[in-house]
Amino acid sequence: MLSHTRVDDARYGIYSHRQGDLWLVGGASNTGGAVLRKFFTDAELETLSRQIDTNAESGLDYYPLLQKGDRFPINDPEFPPKLEPRP
Repeated sequence: MLSHTRVDDARYGIYSHRQGDLWLVGGASNTGGAVLRKFFTDAELETLSRQIDTNAESGLDYYPLLQKGDRFPINDPEFPPKLEPRP
């Protein structure tokens, strides 16, 4: 999200980067793509990625963590990963 005002809140992992005269507001996460690397090879990721229909909702609701807890978007060290159902 772009903002005219800098937005930072360490409690929620929110921070901003300057983009010209505006601020690009984002959130920090510890998950990244590491969870994908645990389950898939590079070749599998490439093959599966080509099969994604980006115009259709998947209906799936994942929270991809390698272990419980993360700080964005839910600041809860006990929040469990949600990795099922496996497609």
